[in-house]
Formats: sequence, structure tokens, C-alpha cells
Amino acid sequence: MAGAMSFSGMQRTFLASLLLGWLSIPVLAINYTLESPSPDGRFALRLDPLGVDDSSEMEAAIVERATNVTLAKLPATLLGNYSRCQLLWTADSRRVAYTGGEKPVSRTQVFFRSGKSFKEIKLPTLPRPAFQSHHRKKSGPALTLYSDIVTPVRWLKSGSLLLSRNMEMKQESNMHEGKVMITIAFPAHRRAVIRKVQRSEITVDLY
Repeated sequence: MAGAMSFSGMQRTFLASLLLGWLSIPVLAINYTLESPSPDGRFALRLDPLGVDDSSEMEAAIVERATNVTLAKLPATLLGNYSRCQLLWTADSRRVAYTGGEKPVSRTQVFFRSGKSFKEIKLPTLPRPAFQSHHRKKSGPALTLYSDIVTPVRWLKSGSLLLSRNMEMKQESNMHEGKVMITIAFPAHRRAVIRKVQRSEITVDLY
């Protein structure tokens, strides 16, 4: 037939082997997950495990959902801490608090949206539960840190952020636990200050 393309036996063999070779190329699995989407649906937390067991490292980032482009890189953590990693958004999706890390220490970071990226707002040194005053009343061996977990509770209508800091201190067979509720305000661009501190009573239980 005029204009028809014909192939020799050698050409057909070459094309067949090329096709089979292309089909045999391994396709990399997408093993990351997108969590904590923003209220406007544009952003999310990407968690990307680099292994399969709990001790494997897991990368984290704030990304644009449509393109998967990284807008703010977050500290890596371990796969076993997957459930601890989350974003807490403001209603307008312009501010976000990230909690991550691992026990015994977990921290919160705050980011403000700036154009197409998110810039971290450094938090001030957070107050601790009143372990020292309590320990002076209860003489005994020194207290040692067992856990220190800081998590965002909610964004307030004023634009401030309410944080919770839970600490546990071990003293031989006793566990001292204290909690502080901290209100963080942002009166100026890229500046954070402590507005209010509420400490709970220290409790002591057998470890």
C-alpha cells in the first residue's frame, strides 16, 4: 500500500525489545502523605518516610497541594512519631503552627504566609511549670527531665496562639508532672511575645 511504513525483521525485533525494556523500568512509588490541609485547601503537611520501621527518618514540609512544591521545610523526625506531627491553621490560612519532634521533647514552630512561601516566626523562651518551688517544699533527690511536650491548642480570635506545655520530671520512683498554658501574641510583623501564663499545680505519682 502506498505510503505505508514497513519494518524489517531486525527493526521489528529492535522495537519490541525497546518496548519491553521501557515497560520493565521500575516506577518509584509515591510513599508520602499529605496531612492537615489548610482551610482554603491550598496547603498541607507533607510527611515523607525514608524507611518502613519506626526508627526510620521522616521528612516533613509545608507544601502547596496542587504542585507538591515545598514552601517551608520542617525538621525531620522519626516514622514512629507520625501521629505527633500536625499543622494548626488560622481560619484565613495565613498563619500556621506546626508541632513535631519526638518524645521526650516535642516543639512547636509558627509560620506566617508571605507571598508563596511561609516564614518562621521565632517564639520566645517558654515558661516552665513551677517544679523548683514545689521541689523546695518536698526535699529529696534532684529532679531529672523525663518529657517536655509543647503543642498548639488553638488560634484565638485576636490572632494570638494558645500553647500547652506539659512536662514530666522524674525523682527516683516518683514522677512530677506540670502543665503551663501560654498565650503568644504577634503585635508586630515577625515578632512574638508572651501575653498570658497559667500554671497548673504540680502532681506527683509513683513511676
